[in-house]
Amino acid sequence: TLRTPIDPSVVSTDRDVQAFEQRRLTQAPLTEQLREQQANYLRGVLGSTFDLGDIVQRIGYLRKDHSEAMEFEDESMRSALDRISDRLGSERKNTLAFGAQLARLLAEGDHDSLQERLGKGVSYYDPLLKECMRELLQHLAQVEQLSRTKKYAAAVREIDGMLVKKRVMIGRAGHLVAAILSGDPATRFPAIERKVADQRAMMVGEVKEWLKEHLPKTSTKSGRKRSRASKEAVFAEPAKKASKPKGETYEKTYALVAEGKDAAEIAATRGLAQSTIEGHLARGIAEGRVHIDQVMDGATRDAIAGWMQDHADQGLNEANKHFAGTHSFGKLRAVQAWLAHGADANKEAE
Repeated sequence: TLRTPIDPSVVSTDRDVQAFEQRRLTQAPLTEQLREQQANYLRGVLGSTFDLGDIVQRIGYLRKDHSEAMEFEDESMRSALDRISDRLGSERKNTLAFGAQLARLLAEGDHDSLQERLGKGVSYYDPLLKECMRELLQHLAQVEQLSRTKKYAAAVREIDGMLVKKRVMIGRAGHLVAAILSGDPATRFPAIERKVADQRAMMVGEVKEWLKEHLPKTSTKSGRKRSRASKEAVFAEPAKKASKPKGETYEKTYALVAEGKDAAEIAATRGLAQSTIEGHLARGIAEGRVHIDQVMDGATRDAIAGWMQDHADQGLNEANKHFAGTHSFGKLRAVQAWLAHGADANKEAE
């Protein structure tokens, strides 16, 4: 049972217990292990922050998966991604050498030189990525004006997101390294995220102005037409539905009432719920556009009106309970409107 003492000899000879004890005696102190894990993490951060290979690779996948969509009539549009990929790809040797240099300074414990090199890295790579982002947004702006480019445009927007993320990573690298080395919490550094987001928003506005003078060429040769883009679009506005005149839906209901149709018939004709139509009718009574006798018979009207007048301090829920749900809320509202505005409204309707 649980109360039975464990024989110490059993514990001392258990293999797992012996292995644990052996590890405890041979492993480094926890503080030393923590420093080692921090160093491993920092090496990973320094190695990935300035690596642009993932963006170049994604552009390569995009060109392969959307080769037909990239057959633009404008040569500058056809070569846009190539220019960005070549520009980033040409930095591969530099980024590898720079990453190795950062790792060496970290291993040597030369934190001052490490921070200095990180600062220079930010000064070099952030403007580079910023210019690539501008060129990509210009390409996206033109693409979003054309039809049959929805999937391609979505893939371009993914690369835009990668550039934003990479700029944030590079911008916070020095702060992150300093925080970890000093034992401070490694936060998300929202100020850097906001800065990059604000710069991108400003850039989008500038590209919109640029687009006015650089609309993509279209002709029957390409078969493409200007397109009002989807809601995901950054530059092309989605097509707007023609707005209906204010109150048009009520006017249609009032016209059908005048033809002698009841709420159920109007609902079937218009393809709307009967409760919606009854709401229209209550409004029409309040406005003097509909007569109460066009909505219900006199006996029903008088029964509901009598209860409401006798219980003026109670609402529609109480009225519904009193009539055990035999009259819809729409009818109750209609009588309520008639009582409130009936005298004047009826005269107008007649």
